This record gives sequence, C-alpha cells and structure tokens, in this order.
Amino acid sequence: MHVSRKLLPIALLAVPVAAMAGDPPCKNVTFGSAVLTAFPNAMQACHGVKVKDNVVYAHFMGEVQSASSDEVAVIFEDYEGKDLARIKFAPGNAAAKIDGQTVPYAKMKEGTKLDFYIPQDKWGLYGDPSGFEMKIVSREDL
Repeated sequence: MHVSRKLLPIALLAVPVAAMAGDPPCKNVTFGSAVLTAFPNAMQACHGVKVKDNVVYAHFMGEVQSASSDEVAVIFEDYEGKDLARIKFAPGNAAAKIDGQTVPYAKMKEGTKLDFYIPQDKWGLYGDPSGFEMKIVSREDL
C-alpha cells in the first residue's frame, strides 16, 4: 500500500509533462512582424521566454561557429536541438558569462554554447535582456 501512495504523486506529475511533449516552448509568444520578417523560423528556434522590465524576450540557444573582432557567427538551434539558422553579429565590446568568467564575444571559442534573447516585437539580438543590443550583420536558414 505504501508503494502505490508514493507512486501516485509521481505519476500525476508526469502527466502534464507528457501532455506538453512536442509543443513548441514559445507557443504563446506573439512575434511581431519585424521579427518574423527578419527571422521567419523564430518560433521553431525559441527555447523559452524571459520578461524584463515588462518586455517579453524569446530565449534562443546557439553554438559559436567562428569569432573575430569584426564578426561572430552563431548557429541557432531549434527547440529540438537541430541546427536552424546562422546569425552573424558585430561583437563590439559585448561579452558573456562563461563558467563564471566574463568572455568577450570576439574571443569566443568555436563550439561554445551561448544564450541569446530577441524581444518578441522587434528585431534585435541581446546576450542578456538587461544587456546591450548587438548589431546583426546577417541571418541565413540552414
């Protein structure tokens, strides 16, 4: 009898997770036309949502393909982990926290996994919602 009492809460918790499997993580995000024009696959690439100062930011994940002081190329992954798009941006003096250390984007190593954010209603790339907007050089579907 004790076994079934312990298993029931676990089974009940698993039901909502199973029901959500396969749903896009950002199905409730309403991307503006500027975002969808510049990045038509934004919904498939979105990994979640973060709200900062009443602005909804879609969370994206990518892997550094190359980095220099002029340009950083990142492969954005869809919410299932497949390569979806390559976005290149000018790093300027922007940096990200990697394993507790601040690393300039221009000095990122190939293969480094990074988080990015795009406001749902305007085309712009941020390393963190409270950070500075980075200049996007190009975006291409893979």
